[in-house]
Parts: sequence; structure tokens; C-alpha cells
Amino acid sequence: MIRAIVFGLAVSLVAGALFWLAVPAAPAEKQRGGALAETIALQTLPRASMQDAVARIETANMWGNTKPGSDAPKAIGKIVGAVRTREEKYLLLQLDKQVALQLKIGDTLPDAIEPFAGATIVDIQSERIVVVKNGKKFSISVTN
Repeated sequence: MIRAIVFGLAVSLVAGALFWLAVPAAPAEKQRGGALAETIALQTLPRASMQDAVARIETANMWGNTKPGSDAPKAIGKIVGAVRTREEKYLLLQLDKQVALQLKIGDTLPDAIEPFAGATIVDIQSERIVVVKNGKKFSISVTN
């Protein structure tokens, strides 16, 4: 058994030595000079000026039209809650920072509630409202 182990180690060493001698040297080891140095030279990038960067950001219009005299943004509506009395159910709706509006079943949602502008309220529950727009029913959650 020891002979088999020694024989296996000897064969492995001979095979490794033959492989080491048979494989040619890598091209980088053969060329140690200018040709290799030229292929890995990095290009220098131009430096950007701060004024150029600021001008690009201002013209990018990332935040919409914010210049003076521009069209005012649309009012944003938010469904704030649902209230129930003995007789009726009401939906509390707030447009921007105005006082909350009270809407009831049968009323239509204002334009600020997109994409449900003009939809008719058919049901008001504590956690959601049901509206109909263009013949389709939609369920909208109420944030309290």
C-alpha cells in the first residue's frame, strides 16, 4: 500500500514538472518594455468647471418648471378619512392645505384626485370608498 502511495506521488511530481516545462511563458514576461507599457496607459479626462456643471443642472429641468411666472402646479388632493352619522356617510377630502371638503354618496370627486377625477361616489366605508368612472368600479383606500 505504501508503494502505491509513493508511486502516485512520484507520477504526480513528474507530471507537474513536465507541465511546468512544457507551458510557454506568458507574453507579459517575454516583453518587459515599452510595448506593454503603452497598452495600459490611461487617458487623462478633461476637468469640468463648476459653472458648466451648474448650467447643466439648471437646464435639465429635473424638478419641473420652477421659474417665476410659470404655470402653477395642480392642486393635490388627498382622501383623509370617512365619517358616518346615523343618516349618512361622508368622505373627507383635502385639497392642498385647504379645509377638508365633505362629500357624500352621489357626489363626484374633484379634478385634484387623479386618476379618479369626475368619478361618482357609490359607497363609503371606514377603510375604503367605491367610485364609478366610465362605467367601471374602483375601490380607493382611505388614509386615516
